[in-house]
Amino acid sequence: MRFYFNDALWRKSSACGDGASCLEVARSGSAVGVRDARGVGLVFSELAWHKFISAKFYTAPGMTDACEC
Repeated sequence: MRFYFNDALWRKSSACGDGASCLEVARSGSAVGVRDARGVGLVFSELAWHKFISAKFYTAPGMTDACEC
């Protein structure tokens, strides 16, 4: 399945400052796109994106402490 973000409204956090190293997020249908300043990006389903942004803590395999992400 392909998703096109050509006409999407890309948004970035107001905390980005100059925006040189910020990520941008846009929605296209049932997908959420994330890209960096060079335009390189990923596509998530709505469910996967919701789970990602809803997570408060993440513990990587092999780590004992949770880091706030």
